[in-house]
Amino acid sequence: MRYLRIIVAVILIVSVTAVPVFADQDIQSKADALNMVSVLKGTGTDYNLDDQLKRSEASTFIVRLLGQENNVLQNKESYSMTNFPDVKSTDWFAPYVGYCAEQGILAGYLDGTFRPNDYISEKAFLKMVLCALGYIYGDDFTWSNVYQMAYDTGIVTDYAYSTMVEDNTQYIRENVVEVLYNALTLENKMTQQKQILSIIAEGAVTKEIATQAGFIKDDVSTTVVLVTPMDKNKLSIVLNEYIKPITEKNISIYENMDQMRKLDITVETQASGEIVLKTSN
Repeated sequence: MRYLRIIVAVILIVSVTAVPVFADQDIQSKADALNMVSVLKGTGTDYNLDDQLKRSEASTFIVRLLGQENNVLQNKESYSMTNFPDVKSTDWFAPYVGYCAEQGILAGYLDGTFRPNDYISEKAFLKMVLCALGYIYGDDFTWSNVYQMAYDTGIVTDYAYSTMVEDNTQYIRENVVEVLYNALTLENKMTQQKQILSIIAEGAVTKEIATQAGFIKDDVSTTVVLVTPMDKNKLSIVLNEYIKPITEKNISIYENMDQMRKLDITVETQASGEIVLKTSN
């Protein structure tokens, strides 16, 4: 009669190291963090922080801030049909503009045009970000108090905004980065959770990437909850939390406590908090 040996597993797991969010990070670090979570695409030489932002480009950032880019691109034909005569359905930005217009996040000018190649003003962009965070234009705030609302919610942090009125038409991308970065750390009024968690829920970014980018601080130590031999060649390991995908290099399994014979292993599956390993006999 054969007996299944109980094997002892020594698991060496490299957990994600979280970097807490600091308000005093330099602007390039914030741009890089936004790049990691795909809100901003293109940093360094590809993203000039001194340039101004076009209205068409602003709509793409808002869609990404909402975690809706996959949805917008998958339904491109539908969202590209806008009511703006100067936004063609074939324009690359058309579905982004269409989605934002449908959600009431942006509006055109009195003549019905959108003017996609015009530079966006500071007030106009802050209004869009406020709407993306669940605040309703006309109810929660108006054009006259955009700056004050942006300051009260934490989208901007300079006290001068609390009394600012006149619009800034020389709005540069450095300020855009600051606003987008802050917005991800704030609570969405509608979902009542931080915006970074909202876009994780939408599947636009993983918790692991958001943690690496510094938007989430992971205070939980990864531990093994249960080790179960499934047969002589398979082992189930249950952890207390999901971890980023691991490889055979992260794990060592020995036949017994003396650690004399190391077993060959392959990672068969990894889902939720369970890892299933295939081993030699």
